Amino acid sequence: MSTGPAGWHPDPYGRNEYRYWEGQQWTSAVSSGGVQATDAPIAAPQGPPAYVAPVAPGESDQRSAASPLARTWRKFRALPLWAQVVAWVALLAIVGALGSSGKNDSKASGEPIVVDSGSASKSTTSPAADPTSTVVATTATTEAATTTSAPPPPTTPPTPAPTSQAPARPTMTPSQQAAVRSAESYLEFKGFSRQGLIDQLSSEYGDQFSVADATFAVESLTVDWNEQAARSAQSYLEFKGFSCQGLIDQLSSEYGDQFTAEQARFGAAQVGLC
Repeated sequence: MSTGPAGWHPDPYGRNEYRYWEGQQWTSAVSSGGVQATDAPIAAPQGPPAYVAPVAPGESDQRSAASPLARTWRKFRALPLWAQVVAWVALLAIVGALGSSGKNDSKASGEPIVVDSGSASKSTTSPAADPTSTVVATTATTEAATTTSAPPPPTTPPTPAPTSQAPARPTMTPSQQAAVRSAESYLEFKGFSRQGLIDQLSSEYGDQFSVADATFAVESLTVDWNEQAARSAQSYLEFKGFSCQGLIDQLSSEYGDQFTAEQARFGAAQVGLC
């Protein structure tokens, strides 16, 4: 069988965009939407490629340098927008259902309040006033009034502190308003760094806002990026084990979450690794 030059070529099995030809046979290394993965061939090799697909210099090295979690996240981001939205809506619906179930359980466990109508009626009924006791009480009140000293001078009530009002947001275009709403939805879903959120909003595999609108949306929000780093670190630990430095590298990598080094160290410290 004739051989072709080794490199990335269109996948002859049709399951991915590209598959790697090592010069003699097809390998399990595949790439789709810029995300490299593994997909073993299901049939005998179909011969050498017809031509060499163009690959940017150093592209495969950068893809292989990304961690498995980063490649998984990029593969998720490569999905169509409607598929990502369906996944988020399903997750939020599950969380909401669990929350409402907990509230119903807490309400059902409460004990009913028993009202004793007899005691209530008794407490509202007062005996007839005794004329003798009324005269005695009036006399005692008069004597107490004559011996009571002058009331204390009035005091000036404290002046309430002025309340500060948050500055009004600048007027936004419809596109900027949509970008702000999308950014808020992403932050409710998981932890993001500032640059990671801008990239997600402006990515061709994400919301496809302009970089200017994506940056405006992120800057208009009040976000504690250290807290976001801690959230992202906790998510990684729920997925797999990390060392202190490994988690810091994952949080600060340009192929990972793109937090600053200080934010990444804070996140790793908050989950108890450092």
